[in-house]
Amino acid sequence: LLRYEIPSCGCYAREMSSIRMCENILSHFKSNRNKSWYFKKHGKIINCRSGYEVIYANHLILNNIEFEYEPEIFKLKNAKRYTPDFYLVKEDKYIEIKGIPYDVIDVNDQKHSVELFRNNHKLDIYYWEDLWGMCNLPYKSYGNYKVRADRIGISIEDYLGKLLYLTY
Repeated sequence: LLRYEIPSCGCYAREMSSIRMCENILSHFKSNRNKSWYFKKHGKIINCRSGYEVIYANHLILNNIEFEYEPEIFKLKNAKRYTPDFYLVKEDKYIEIKGIPYDVIDVNDQKHSVELFRNNHKLDIYYWEDLWGMCNLPYKSYGNYKVRADRIGISIEDYLGKLLYLTY
């Protein structure tokens, strides 16, 4: 670096890689119509990363709560970005949906990202137990919905979106 033989110590490359990966992943999930997890809002199909998010999105729609799904990517520090699942417009609050607590599974040290994000933003985390209670779902096990969807030959997301909630 001091002799100008190399342009960077490597931090610039890590930063650029982080930006590209976030943009690629988000664009893939938002545009891939073959993705099995989705909800319908105002007649538009919005792809999600999990069935848990489908349930929560439909809960918000059913209760006329204005929201945005994955509204933006936040830079927390160099080479560290975070995309919250939902933004509740009127509450000015972000929501993260997790099926399993970070203590059990923490892919890519997401718990640390959440802690950094919470320094400047309001964020609630909901797990399956929370979703089951707040959405008044009839079955506690997510697998029960899959079995029922398979029996009638539709995807679990269609089952959740069309049979449990009114989507528009």
